[in-house]
Amino acid sequence: MNPLPEEYELISLFESEPQLMDEDIPWFYNTLTFKLQRESDILSCTISPAYQSFSIDLTINERKIYSLGFKDVKGLTIEKDKDVERLIVEMNDESAFVTLIIQTNPQIRIATTHDNSFRK
Repeated sequence: MNPLPEEYELISLFESEPQLMDEDIPWFYNTLTFKLQRESDILSCTISPAYQSFSIDLTINERKIYSLGFKDVKGLTIEKDKDVERLIVEMNDESAFVTLIIQTNPQIRIATTHDNSFRK
């Protein structure tokens, strides 16, 4: 997975330390699960950089409403604009979704795009 944000950037974005599958393995070779809560919305993102896999679950009012998993992720990028923070998940071009946009602040939002020009 390239690019991949630094550890401190992911911790800042999700406002928490991740749950690690194995505490003794470096982050790049590990599986990281981040959880972020905004009121009754809970976002869970699981990242396995070495395997290029990424999954997301969104729960609202204790009901899971969104669940996606990808096995061929090109890279992750964090964007911050004033009060808005988001994670950009770029898939390989053959994927059904070219780019997944996950806003974490000020509220949780999820969007997808097929537009290659969205990539910087």
